[in-house]
Amino acid sequence: VASSGVIYSDDHGATWHMGASANDGRILGDTPIRAETVTDPKANLGECQVTELPGGQVRIFLRNGYGKHPLTALSDDGGATWQDLKETVLPDPQCQSHILRIQYRGKDLWLFSNPANPGSRVQGTVRASFDGGETWPVSRLVEPGEFAYSCMSLLPDGKIGLLYEGRNIDIRFLKFSPEWLLEGMDLPE
Repeated sequence: VASSGVIYSDDHGATWHMGASANDGRILGDTPIRAETVTDPKANLGECQVTELPGGQVRIFLRNGYGKHPLTALSDDGGATWQDLKETVLPDPQCQSHILRIQYRGKDLWLFSNPANPGSRVQGTVRASFDGGETWPVSRLVEPGEFAYSCMSLLPDGKIGLLYEGRNIDIRFLKFSPEWLLEGMDLPE
C-alpha cells in the first residue's frame, strides 16, 4: 500500500529528513493507521504533489487509491507531519495530477492539471486557484480525449508548458498563457 509523504531539507540540501506519511494517524473505518503497518488498499495514497502556501504552510495533493477525488493534507512544519487529510472536490479517475504555483500580476496563482473525469483518464483539465487550492473557480478543458500523467512548468516567455500522456501513451506538449486560462475572470483583490 502506497503512503506518500515528503523528504525535505532545512539547510539547502546539505542534509535530508524523511517526513511522516499523510496516512499516519488517519482513521480508516474505526482504526487509526500508520504507513509502516497499513495493508488495507483503501488507504492507498500515492503520486503526491506538494506546494507551499503563503506563510510557509505546505499542502500535499495525493492520488486517492480508493475514491473519485484526490486527497489533500496540510503541514505546518515543512512536511515533517500532516493534518487535515480530506477529499477534494476535484473529479479524478485515480491518476497522478500536478500542482504549480506561479506569480501572476503580483498575486499567487495555483494551477492544477488532471483528467477531470471520475471514471476514465480523459478530459484533461487545468484549474486555477487564488487561495492555495481551497477553491477552484477557474476550469479549462485542454484535451477532451485521453489524458493521464501530467506536469506543468512556467516557461521563460511567461506561458505555461503542460506535458502529459495522451492517446496510445504518446507524450504530448502544449503551451497556454495565464490570460487564456483566466479569460473573463476578475482577479481577487
